[in-house]
Amino acid sequence: MARVWTPADEAIQARDSGSRRHPHLSARARELGFETLDDLKLAVLKQRPTWWLGNAYHCPVCDLDFIDSRRAAEHVVLEQHPVLRMDSLRAE
Repeated sequence: MARVWTPADEAIQARDSGSRRHPHLSARARELGFETLDDLKLAVLKQRPTWWLGNAYHCPVCDLDFIDSRRAAEHVVLEQHPVLRMDSLRAE
């Protein structure tokens, strides 16, 4: 089960920002049929017009969930990970 992003994670993220591990996809992303980072990036690009309107986001690289677009966007900028809008995927 994925964790929810908390302010305490920001300190950990700042500490570990120098280390970039090879990304592994979360089980949740694999269950949705994503196999590669390119698959994820394409899905995020398709969500782009309405990405900010969501209320459920998931980073398949870190296996983190976000409850608002601001936290999800911060993660995208800081970590350069594709973050999926999950409520959009459920509606498709």
